[in-house]
Amino acid sequence: MAKDPRFTGAYVGNRPDAKQENYMSRAIPLSEFVEVLAEKMEEHNARPDRRSDTAKGRSFDETFAESYATAPILKATEEQRNLWLMGQATGKLHKRNGSLTFHENVYHCAWMSQEAGKQVVFRFDPEDLHSGVHVYQPTGEHLGFAECLKKVDFFNLEGARTREKQKRDIAKAEKKLASLHAPISPKQLAADMNAGRETTDPTPLAEAKVVSLVFANRVPATSFKSHRTSDAAQEALILELNTGKAKPKARPRPGEFKVPKDPEQRFQDALDLMERQRAGKPLGVKEASWLEGYFDHPEFEARFEIHKSLGGNNAG
Repeated sequence: MAKDPRFTGAYVGNRPDAKQENYMSRAIPLSEFVEVLAEKMEEHNARPDRRSDTAKGRSFDETFAESYATAPILKATEEQRNLWLMGQATGKLHKRNGSLTFHENVYHCAWMSQEAGKQVVFRFDPEDLHSGVHVYQPTGEHLGFAECLKKVDFFNLEGARTREKQKRDIAKAEKKLASLHAPISPKQLAADMNAGRETTDPTPLAEAKVVSLVFANRVPATSFKSHRTSDAAQEALILELNTGKAKPKARPRPGEFKVPKDPEQRFQDALDLMERQRAGKPLGVKEASWLEGYFDHPEFEARFEIHKSLGGNNAG
């Protein structure tokens, strides 16, 4: 059979060092090889005048037919025949309809809906993926047969594997092409940016041309925990007097003593309380306590110094 004219160019020789001149000049398609093999096997079995002890001048076909007719024959069951020359794979049925997808072919049968979402083992014909699959439980029990409902171009397992390899090769080629199109890597780009930053002179800070005064918030005279210095309080008072604001009118004090919110009124109240002390009139507890603390406050010290220098009855 190896020297059949239809296999010309594919014969490998009877020894490693005995190769034909046209060795490896062509490859025989598998389908053609199977056809020639079947033809040669039929010719071999039908040839008469066999000289074996059982043939006795007959062909192998005649000898086999005689023994097959009289000998007890054990035949394999259908489940056993399903295992002959079958490929095996594992998969998971669809969680909703129980269908099975293998190399983009979809297999399904009515009973598979009850097994949806389960892990299974299935057997198939590697030469004919469209012929269906036999589905088994992982423990080996046969569940049933599933037809191929959605058939794609992959008729056999070899074609599916070839297609998967093509996809991987395409992905690798696209990745390589993308790297070739990139003029510079991100790492090199970052290094170039850092190098450019080191050689570039920093931009000088702008200098302000217009300056405005910022005045600190006044400390309420009702609290003596945080004080300004006497000089700062005096400067703030002079600035306030130079603005030309009219002095607020004195508000009548209610029966219960309350510290006024206006600085001018606070100072005037302090002078009144001091005058009452000099006249021998008693002061309330709150009045005496506030006056004692107000004496040490920068606001009173500054206004009292101005009051003495002006010789008036108040700071105005």
